[in-house]
Amino acid sequence: MRKTTAALLLSLGMAGSTSAGIGVGLLDDFEDGTLGGWDPSKNNTANVPGGPAGSTRALEVSPAPRLAAFDNGADIAGAIDPAVTAIQVDLLRPAGTTDLEMRLVLFGPGTGDRWTSTAAQALPANGQWATYTFSIAEADLTQVLGGLTYGDLTTSVNRIMFRHDVGGPSAQGSTGAGGTFLMDNVRAIPEPASAALLGLGGLLACRRRSQR
Repeated sequence: MRKTTAALLLSLGMAGSTSAGIGVGLLDDFEDGTLGGWDPSKNNTANVPGGPAGSTRALEVSPAPRLAAFDNGADIAGAIDPAVTAIQVDLLRPAGTTDLEMRLVLFGPGTGDRWTSTAAQALPANGQWATYTFSIAEADLTQVLGGLTYGDLTTSVNRIMFRHDVGGPSAQGSTGAGGTFLMDNVRAIPEPASAALLGLGGLLACRRRSQR
């Protein structure tokens, strides 16, 4: 299932005016059995049974030769909604492999423009699902390729990627890590104040329905 609209935010006047691109809400949960736009020509991906609590499917990513998963689906191309402050994802690294260092990468209109997480987040090889939040604030990203400004990037993203990238941020990521990692429930999230307002909007909507 892919949900890139933010109808409730729009009704509250919080979301941007663009209709395409990354809006607050679920991007992928893989429950429909597809790859959901995570391009198998750029990496080895498979929709597999499993997932964190409440999920029955997940995306398995294998090295080709890097451990990286690209989403270049048409529904994420365009501007990032101003309400979005981070991309969140559930990740698992199977036990018996090596720990990974994960980063989010945002691509501009061409593959020559890339901004990536400045700090990597450790994904331990413990066979346990955990939720990771990758900020998309300019202060938390490093430009590793091209000359596209951050402002221009956020109005013209054409793919996102999660990848293993050891040490400092790089343009290509790291090779040499065998095994796989699993991912699920990719979602774009707002800042806490916006999230609170979103929750209030949902509560009000439920109250209206209960009063009918």
